[in-house]
Amino acid sequence: MVVAVVVIAVIIIMVVVVVVVAVVVAVVVVVVIVVVVVVIVVVVVVVVEVPVVVIVVVVELEYLALVVVVITVATTAAAAAAAVVVVLVVVVVVVVVVVVVVVLVVVKVVVITLQFFLTNEIKTKHDEENRSLFDTDTGRYFRDYVAVFYPGGHGPMFDLAYDTDIAQITTQIFQHGRVVGAVCHGPAGLIHVTGASGDSIVKGRRVTAISNAEEELGQLTAVMPFLLETKLRELGALYSAAAPFQEHIVVGMGLFQY
Repeated sequence: MVVAVVVIAVIIIMVVVVVVVAVVVAVVVVVVIVVVVVVIVVVVVVVVEVPVVVIVVVVELEYLALVVVVITVATTAAAAAAAVVVVLVVVVVVVVVVVVVVVLVVVKVVVITLQFFLTNEIKTKHDEENRSLFDTDTGRYFRDYVAVFYPGGHGPMFDLAYDTDIAQITTQIFQHGRVVGAVCHGPAGLIHVTGASGDSIVKGRRVTAISNAEEELGQLTAVMPFLLETKLRELGALYSAAAPFQEHIVVGMGLFQY
């Protein structure tokens, strides 16, 4: 809409300019003819010293036809000059309009092409991110979950501790600012969970879990694939524990444990 208005405005301005130029050219030609006639009369009167009356009589009687011819030729020349100017201006206007339209079309095509590729690139990236965050079982995005909780018992020491798929899901949820919690042996599932820096989620954080002392008291140290307290310390956790089998809760930076 804006482009059409601009083109129409340019055409109107050009037409006005053409008309003005044609009128000016015609006026100039007529003025030149008048000046030439006046100069001739002055020369004849002043230089040749012929009385004005005689000149008028001569012009009226003998050279009337010549004067008419001269005026006709001059008028025709003025009209022809004006017509040439009009044609030239019209040609220029048409060329300018065509160039403007072509440029606008090219720019529009380039913009549409760039938008197409950029939109597809953003959409592809967005789709890839969504696929990696989508829970096909529940039909929800993992980023929509507000928390992840790992239960206790010896089970996590043998399954969650080695399940990288679940660790990846927890990593994505945690990196979206959600809460991660665990109890007893549950922190075993956090071994492969990482923060935004790529380090373990427990590195530099206050954590707790079943202690080595509690495993020894339960006489299960020998059957455990590893000792959870020892593993958490190796990952850089700030581990703490209460007396064996006493309540101890630790909360810090989106991670809480019991």
